[in-house]
Amino acid sequence: MAEQDELQSEQLEAGDEAGGGDELRGEAVRPVSFEELHWSQVWQLPVLLLGIGMFVLGVWLVLPADVKHDFDGKLKSAREYLHANNLDAAAQTLADLNPVLFNSDQGTAAHEAEYWYIAADLNYLQNAGDRMIQTQTIQENNKQILKYYDDAVGLGAELGPQAIKRYAETLIALGRMDQVRSVIDQLKDDHMTRQEIFKRLVAHEFDRRWVTDGKGLVSLIAEYSEMLEHLGKADRVVEDVWLTDMRAALMLEAGDGEAALDFLLKRIQRLNGRASDRQLAGLTVKLARAYELEGELESAKRYYQLVQQHIERDDDLNADIYTGLGRIALAGSDPQGVQQAQAYFATVVKEYPLGIQSPYVGALLGAADCEARLGEFASSVEHFRQAAQMLSEQARPGDRRRDEMLDVVQSHIRFASENKEYEQALEYLKLLRPLYGKDLPARVLLSFATTHEKIGEQAAAKAAAIDPRETGDASVARVASFKRRNKEGVIHFGTAGDYYLEHARAVTIGDNAGHGESLWKSAENYDRANKWEDAVDVYAEFVKTRESDPRRVRAMNHLGRALFTLGQYKPAIEKFSEVVRDHPRTIEAYEARVMLAKAYEKEGEVEKALRGLEQVVVDDPVVTPDSKQYREALIELGRMYYKQIGKDDGAAEQAIETLTKGVERYGSDDEGGVLRFMLADAYRKSIPAIDQELSRKLTNKQHLELNAERSQRLKKAQEYFHQAKTDLESRPEGTLTPLEQMYLRNSYFYKADCAYDQQHFPLAIELYEEAARKWEHDPSSMVALVQIVNARCELGQFQEAKLAHDQAIWQLSRIPEEAFNQPGLPMTRQHWEDWLRWSSELNLFKMNSKKGNVMPVSQ
Repeated sequence: MAEQDELQSEQLEAGDEAGGGDELRGEAVRPVSFEELHWSQVWQLPVLLLGIGMFVLGVWLVLPADVKHDFDGKLKSAREYLHANNLDAAAQTLADLNPVLFNSDQGTAAHEAEYWYIAADLNYLQNAGDRMIQTQTIQENNKQILKYYDDAVGLGAELGPQAIKRYAETLIALGRMDQVRSVIDQLKDDHMTRQEIFKRLVAHEFDRRWVTDGKGLVSLIAEYSEMLEHLGKADRVVEDVWLTDMRAALMLEAGDGEAALDFLLKRIQRLNGRASDRQLAGLTVKLARAYELEGELESAKRYYQLVQQHIERDDDLNADIYTGLGRIALAGSDPQGVQQAQAYFATVVKEYPLGIQSPYVGALLGAADCEARLGEFASSVEHFRQAAQMLSEQARPGDRRRDEMLDVVQSHIRFASENKEYEQALEYLKLLRPLYGKDLPARVLLSFATTHEKIGEQAAAKAAAIDPRETGDASVARVASFKRRNKEGVIHFGTAGDYYLEHARAVTIGDNAGHGESLWKSAENYDRANKWEDAVDVYAEFVKTRESDPRRVRAMNHLGRALFTLGQYKPAIEKFSEVVRDHPRTIEAYEARVMLAKAYEKEGEVEKALRGLEQVVVDDPVVTPDSKQYREALIELGRMYYKQIGKDDGAAEQAIETLTKGVERYGSDDEGGVLRFMLADAYRKSIPAIDQELSRKLTNKQHLELNAERSQRLKKAQEYFHQAKTDLESRPEGTLTPLEQMYLRNSYFYKADCAYDQQHFPLAIELYEEAARKWEHDPSSMVALVQIVNARCELGQFQEAKLAHDQAIWQLSRIPEEAFNQPGLPMTRQHWEDWLRWSSELNLFKMNSKKGNVMPVSQ
């Protein structure tokens, strides 16, 4: 048998090594039965079965056990934490419970209902102090509270009285008054809960009284009063005092002292004997306030002091009493009364800082008012600032105490303005900004506007007082101060324009006259601030919207001027033309003609400009030579004729005629120097036409007459140049405009030119030397040096001419070539040609050592 087994094993091994030897040999393999197998051949099977069993056991062991959760215990713990006011522990318990409860099949609807019930109570308690604040976050929390309670009820929970009150209070915070009413209506049998909810509703509406008309609140108070029948005597008197206090407060806040007196006198008597002394004390303070409102200050003072005698020193009611006594002391306005009032208010501020719902804000305002009256400006501003900060941070919209502060501050703004302390008035005004933010009341906007305008006017007046052109002081410090004052004025005028425009927008519907006035003032201040784009916009709005306003035509003129200043000449022409066409006999039309002429000139339509001005100054029955309009037209006409000399043959004569009138009428005014220069230059520029006539074949008489006219005109030109120089030099240095500065400089040279053209060469040399000294650092000095050379040569003084020529060459080397391109330089082509001619001839001269003079060498 052993041999047979060994043989069979060898056959099997041989078959394996052959890779299927049976098939290779073509022989079938006989199946071997289990009984035929030896144990050594199947020992692996038990091991395999044991491994599988152990694997199954391991898997079974690591599977989670079916743990039974104590949801009842956990929820009970969370509820107990709430009762102990341990909100953090309650919140942590719910947080731990949430993923297990809502992901387990052991939790029931009752468990989930209790969970949401507790979550709602927790959320309510966590936000108890902020519930009524109208922010998005708080309101979202309030909505979450309602959702949790609703979820709890939906899962079968029944809310208890406390939860119902919380639910109702949350509805009140969200402003869902209809739903609150529905909750109250469902509590017909639970009088206590119903009353508590209704009381919360009344209290909430009382807090919102600033933004309601009060009628609904009065109805609620009456309705609440009817709900108190079930209360016992002690509880009833508490509610009666509360309602009495509330109704009296409404009357006092409405300023109805008489109604408050009638009401409180009756109610205090009814409550006397039922209410405690402390309860009656609060009502008596309101009675004193009612007497105060009615002007019965002695009665008010007596009741304030009566109450004070029966309460403790640390009683909060003292704050109301001291504040009332302070107002009474302040009513006399005498210095002693103001000081006494200041002491009362200071006591409240120091000892009873109870916040926004107490008299603290009133005491701050009273203290600031006293300090302002006593001239303690800095401390006054600080107390006003504190009051404004408290009101802006905590007061609800519509809080009338803001208006109270506004009235007090405005009184001091008016006082400061009446005393021309506009900077102080502005500091008071700035205190009002935190109260209203961007939504300033119309009267505050107007105060800002007028105050900035007054400060601008003050700055402009101070600038005028130190104007170097008027004072003769052109020191660096004075000029800097003058510019600073002007800049300050411009800034305030611009700000005033902004505020006036904002005020106009605010009163567009309710105050038509105020709208028109502020719109006009806005544009006017933009004008003064040189804010031309803004001025254009506002004047255009005024013209469009104020059709019946008598200032509309004037606004059209101002609009045209602003457009002109911006270089928009064609639109300006349209506006000025409209005024002249539609309102021809108005002062504005004559003013428009002057500006229309300037605009036409800018557009190159000089003839239209001249014709328009001539209509004003020639035989107009309305405009007289004494009027501002005539003056502007005449001066502008003279200037235009002057600029046309050389372009129009008759311009010189017309300029002389017009400018002569101008000098005769307005020569002593500020324009005198400029008018005399233009007249002198018109005479000078008329000489080439006379020289051209002299070059023609004339009779001896004609020749003599023209020469006499030429000489006369040059003398007049010389005389007027001298007057122009004197006028302009009388103005402080540094105060002349660039044009006036050029006219002053050229007066020196043209005056010398007139002497030269008359062949008065010695005088011309003297005048040129004066000009050269005066303007040695200016390119125009070359005119004087060149003309000195020419004049010396004309006199035959060739040695002196050579020296002058060398000096001119040296001066020429010092001056950049581009400097001679500046406009208005009094050096013409003729000057250069004459100098070049004489330079050429001087180079041919040689010194005669015997005679000591220069003689020309014959060619």
